[in-house]
Amino acid sequence: MNKQTEVLQEASRVAGIDAVGVSNLLELNHFRNRFSLEKDRKTAFFKGELQEKFDYHAIWNNTKSIISFAVGYYSDVEEPNDEKLRGKISRCAWGEDYHVVLRRKADLFIHELKKSFGEFQSVIMIDNGVISDRACAYTAGIGFYGKNGFIINPRLGSYLFLGTILTDLQLKENEHFLLQQCGACQLCLHSCPNQVLSESFGFDYEKCISYQTQKGMDTDTKGWIYGCDICQQICKFNHGIESGLHHEFDTEPLLAYPDIKELSEIDKEQFDQRYAKSSLNWKGYRTIKRNSEQMMHRLNHDNNQKGE
Repeated sequence: MNKQTEVLQEASRVAGIDAVGVSNLLELNHFRNRFSLEKDRKTAFFKGELQEKFDYHAIWNNTKSIISFAVGYYSDVEEPNDEKLRGKISRCAWGEDYHVVLRRKADLFIHELKKSFGEFQSVIMIDNGVISDRACAYTAGIGFYGKNGFIINPRLGSYLFLGTILTDLQLKENEHFLLQQCGACQLCLHSCPNQVLSESFGFDYEKCISYQTQKGMDTDTKGWIYGCDICQQICKFNHGIESGLHHEFDTEPLLAYPDIKELSEIDKEQFDQRYAKSSLNWKGYRTIKRNSEQMMHRLNHDNNQKGE
């Protein structure tokens, strides 16, 4: 293990980061060139041209290296066994807001790096910048692209929060990319209720339940109030992975599987008290309440149809 790798791994250990690497900028440029030919291809929640997500110099002109890091967030909380109608909240919104948690870890990580590398400048992005966090993670050797579109780490699975740090440090880049290991498996493709995924890694995001819940669309979300974990729950790489790596993402069963009726009637003050620290709050009270109201309406309609 070379000195740079030792420093990165020790800093990540102190900061509570599970995987770290330095992105290969040539490989990132290959992504950019490929997507520059696909003028009509779009991605959810980003209005620009897709190749912009790989143009790190346009994002920060002083970029010399890109550090990618991952934090595993898988937790196992059982749904309450009661008579209430319960919805489901994606694991990505359990516990404390991951944007806040990863920013805190990234700040500590950089602090630790400066003990060895001296002063340097950096820009931290936690799922809220232009850069493609997944492409950076792949080119840093953190994982491979699964057929479900997630970055999959052989040890941590795909329940990964990703962070990206642009820096003016000159670091040795990763040269070993993880080969796609899904093989002939198509479980995620077939398990998706809306058939969002394709063998050619296509992704029809407007049909994705997670996207629909975040946009507050009036569609059948199969019980999901916010987000969707179906294509991750079925993935073989998520079977047997360690649970509860970070206490910040711990939650209570009643928050992970809320009472739909109660949530549809909740007022803003109650919502803020319950979910103030959750990433659920990013989409806000109105979106979550509307999702719950729509779900209650569909359930009541279905029950009335059965009773006729």
